[in-house]
Amino acid sequence: LSFVWQEGGEDILVDSGKFGYSRDQFRTYFLSTRAHNTIEFNHNSSKRNAKNSYGSGIKTLKLVPNGWMIDAYAPKPANGYTHHRTVFFQPGEQVMVFDKVEPIELNRMNAYTAWWHFSPTLDVNLYEMHAKLTNSNNGRSIIVLNYSNAEITKSIYACGSEHPYYQGWMSTGYLKAEPCPTIGFHGTVKGTFIMVTVFDLVLNNVFSKSKLDHDIMNKIPMLDWNDAEIQALKNFNRTKI
Repeated sequence: LSFVWQEGGEDILVDSGKFGYSRDQFRTYFLSTRAHNTIEFNHNSSKRNAKNSYGSGIKTLKLVPNGWMIDAYAPKPANGYTHHRTVFFQPGEQVMVFDKVEPIELNRMNAYTAWWHFSPTLDVNLYEMHAKLTNSNNGRSIIVLNYSNAEITKSIYACGSEHPYYQGWMSTGYLKAEPCPTIGFHGTVKGTFIMVTVFDLVLNNVFSKSKLDHDIMNKIPMLDWNDAEIQALKNFNRTKI
């Protein structure tokens, strides 16, 4: 359920690319879950063989006020979870991502990391569970905010890292890899994992917290989740946002 994002002809969220058909650590990285804009479950990559394929993940694509909603679902039984992602895209304003991961084993602690890979034109300043991205070419800014129901949380920054594992790379040509700024929002929790990640385009470096609260609460009723999960998300928003 990875995706890319371009705005006004400029790359923001990027895909890692294929790199090439070699047999080395770079090829292993570019095939991994952590090389894409998606959720990594218990530090493992999703199995890629044919018997674990599930077809298209997109369930719904529809027009909503001021933008689009994409609802997608990916069953990963071989990896022990299912991933449900809903993206609200308001061109020129905001991308809001709601992630729900349901593990098969509900009674154990599981680790989750949402990875986000950005264009090398963006400078990243990371502040705990949020970040500010600044385009070095035009000075435009993007605020990234992350909220989850995880009991323990931390953020990770990487750009062209090789240790303790490869992270923060994009392929710019066959067998070519260049560093790209990458953020991971990590959390551990027992049971269903819920995360909201907001990418808010900032005009004149003015960011409206009240606008974010209003936008999130307006979009929650449109989620295709059950009533208990929606209510939990509303409660968590009131206490943490």
